[in-house]
Amino acid sequence: MQTKSSYRVLKWTLLLGGLASLVSACVVTSGDGNISGDGGESGTTTDTAGKSSAAGTGGSSSTAGKANSAGTGGSATAGTSSNAGGEGGAGGAAEVYEPGICDAAVADVNKGALPTQFPSCAPATDGTDDGDTKACKRCLKDKCCPAWQNCYGSEPHTACGWGPHTKDDDGQWDCLQNCIGANKTGEATPEALLTTCSAECTNQCDAADGGNLLVATSDLVTCANDPMTCQDICFPF
Repeated sequence: MQTKSSYRVLKWTLLLGGLASLVSACVVTSGDGNISGDGGESGTTTDTAGKSSAAGTGGSSSTAGKANSAGTGGSATAGTSSNAGGEGGAGGAAEVYEPGICDAAVADVNKGALPTQFPSCAPATDGTDDGDTKACKRCLKDKCCPAWQNCYGSEPHTACGWGPHTKDDDGQWDCLQNCIGANKTGEATPEALLTTCSAECTNQCDAADGGNLLVATSDLVTCANDPMTCQDICFPF
């Protein structure tokens, strides 16, 4: 009986020792699983802790940071497009027409309004002086050059050569020449026709200059109406 009792004690001792070894082995195995988890990025482990570690490694916040960088780039592109549009919109202002001034606009009304820049009296090289309708212009440039320059000069424009509103409006000289050529009122003498047309062609200076033509216009009429210059061409009756 003592032998059997000693045997049982030894058996239980061995059995408890084995269980202790088994528990210790399980702890080591669990530790080994965590080590395998560090290698879980390769995808070869089935350990749960390893998968969690792999997911943690893959979930890097740097990817979101790159997305933010892309957003910044998009904003810069939009700004460039806006600037380009602004530069394009600055383009092309319409030319402003400068009406002819009156004698009343200058200090010396006896001398009258005169330009400071003068056109050439040389024949046009582009053919604009050709044809019967330009014959008077060619004659004036040839026989009455100073008076023609004072009428059609610039800086400033004067009412002799420049109309009241647009570049298509007749100045006093062109209005006068057209009126005499048409003789719509049927005047009987050249003198009466000239008087009538002069009153109709003061244009924008009618009130300012007391119903009189500009000094520059009168000077051009005097030269053009001379039988030795351009009377037959510019003032046919």
